[in-house]
Amino acid sequence: MSSLDRTQVSAVRSQVSELAERVAAVAERLSEGPTTDASSALFEAERSLRMAERALDRAHGALDG
Repeated sequence: MSSLDRTQVSAVRSQVSELAERVAAVAERLSEGPTTDASSALFEAERSLRMAERALDRAHGALDG
C-alpha cells in the first residue's frame, strides 16, 4: 500500500476522533433537564464513532503490515 493510503486513513481517523469529542461535549451539555433523550442519542452516536475510530486504527495497522 502507498503512504498516501496510510495518510488518508490517518486523517480520517483524526476527523472521526474530533467529531466523537464534539458529539460527547454536546451530549454532556444536554444531559441535564428535559433534553436527556437527545443526550442519550448523542452518547450512542459517540460510542459508534469510537468504534469507527478503532476500526480505522485496525485498518491503518493492516496497511503497515
